[in-house]
Amino acid sequence: MKCVSNAKWGAHGGRAATILLALGLTGLLPTSVFAKGRPTPQPRTTIQNFSASGSGAGLAAAVTCPTGTPSGIDCFALSGDLHGAPIGQATFTANLNVVSSLTPGVNGSDGSCAPASGTITINVGKNSTIALGFDGTQCDVGATPTAPAVGPTVLTGSFYVTGGTGAKFAELTGKSGPGEGGAGTGSLTLSGDDDGDVLATLAGILEFSPAPK
Repeated sequence: MKCVSNAKWGAHGGRAATILLALGLTGLLPTSVFAKGRPTPQPRTTIQNFSASGSGAGLAAAVTCPTGTPSGIDCFALSGDLHGAPIGQATFTANLNVVSSLTPGVNGSDGSCAPASGTITINVGKNSTIALGFDGTQCDVGATPTAPAVGPTVLTGSFYVTGGTGAKFAELTGKSGPGEGGAGTGSLTLSGDDDGDVLATLAGILEFSPAPK
């Protein structure tokens, strides 16, 4: 008798499960019946070391500043090659703006220092880029050269990521925080010699945190 009772209960139980499945497929039951307790996906954040160094040119002569640039600014267009992680072999272009209306002799070496800022685009491969902004101070090394001589100079400052394109760099938005896309920051040095050639060094971190799909 006990076996017969279990068989009947099992038959009814199987029929009930079939009915529940049918109702779920037709949308008559809330999805919570089947998804109860499933956690909501949370944004993941990955921090990666970033470093790059290389050389280029562009400090030999100022270029015409973009329309709207305040007076008293010297503008330079830089370009060259970079190598580092995670970019591998890359190239860069940069716009450098230096305040020119300062009195020489403020750096203690009979030269001058001036606020400087600009943007850098790092071209990684054929279809990927990282866009940076930077702020710092550019100083003459020693006495201020007599025109038309230039440099040597050293610009030290900080960079910040503003965006990116291609591959995983497309996730970069310049915004830091879970699900915000990603950002980055670090230190920057641009050294110029008396021929206007440039040595560039960047070191910092990149943050990747795309929104869950």
